[in-house]
Amino acid sequence: MFYFAARLCSTEFLQEARQADHAAAFSRSRKLARAISSVAPVLLEENYRRYFEDSRRADAFMLKTAMVTDECQSLAPAIVHVDGSARVQVNQAGTDPFMTRLLQAFESHTGLGVLLNTSFNRRGEPMVESPADAIDSARGLGVDGLYMDGHYYRLAERPN
Repeated sequence: MFYFAARLCSTEFLQEARQADHAAAFSRSRKLARAISSVAPVLLEENYRRYFEDSRRADAFMLKTAMVTDECQSLAPAIVHVDGSARVQVNQAGTDPFMTRLLQAFESHTGLGVLLNTSFNRRGEPMVESPADAIDSARGLGVDGLYMDGHYYRLAERPN
């Protein structure tokens, strides 16, 4: 069995999870080899029981799956696997202040305390490891902007 311990959202794409087709559309837009890439819900630890069953399955490194609650199935279908589970990424108190603030702001704005999370890379390439990698990949994927090192950078369109 292979385990990949991914640290919470350090080089990730985040997207809202309210539409069931968002995971597939997101993957297609990233020009992935397969229809669905690995997606995971990311949420604050205090919201775990609202969206997932069995709090013993909560994990910061996406090493465990948990069954979703009916509320999660209804509100965030994009993160639910066909068997009703999800590979959960929990933001534990104090581990990532930026992600905590982002999740809190998103929940305050939408009422939904979970986002869809997937790795930041293009088909056939490793995950980004530097700002230059991030800019190159983002431009290749048609991303409008990047948030890096506490700043938002809008990417200029390249001339044809």
